[in-house]
Amino acid sequence: MTSSPGGPLGQSPPTSLEAARRATAKWRAKNVEHCRAKSLADYYDKREHYLALQKARREADPELYRQQNRESAARWREKNGQKNRDTVKAWRDKNPEKSRKLVRDWRKNNPSAANAASANKRARKRGADGQHTAADIASILKSQHGKCAYCRSPLRGKFHKDHIIALSRGGSNWPKNIQITCEPCNLRKHTKDPIQFAQEQGLLI
Repeated sequence: MTSSPGGPLGQSPPTSLEAARRATAKWRAKNVEHCRAKSLADYYDKREHYLALQKARREADPELYRQQNRESAARWREKNGQKNRDTVKAWRDKNPEKSRKLVRDWRKNNPSAANAASANKRARKRGADGQHTAADIASILKSQHGKCAYCRSPLRGKFHKDHIIALSRGGSNWPKNIQITCEPCNLRKHTKDPIQFAQEQGLLI
């Protein structure tokens, strides 16, 4: 088989830009710590600029900003999750009493966030994609005007978080798949299909 100057017949020779990118990637792989130190130094040199951009993005579309942050955090955990868990576990094993006290204090001072964290943990165990925060739940509750998604009764601070499509049916744990209901409606719905349940309640024909 004949070959072109840049490679096998039918393939374009690498451009100088492609070669430069490969060389740069190879150099970065050999100088990871140097690159990290430089990136950190550059960040602090332009920190105010980056913070201003971050603030502008957050104010322009708060929900999109939160969603992108959640997805970025999820990608980081997927890539570094085991290493992070190992580090945390090692510290907890070394400091059991301090660890338990920190968890108790945090849960006491942040009940809504603790509730969301527990729900996210249960969802991960079920293999569900996504996560939500206490702020997401507050936003959903506000959008429902403080009423149950089904019977529309006022919730008055007591409510259940319901996955519209149940996790057991492949539903996600992202805020878009969560609604707020009263306890009776949530218990009746359980893992039923949302359309089927709404029909049973006379909400859909």
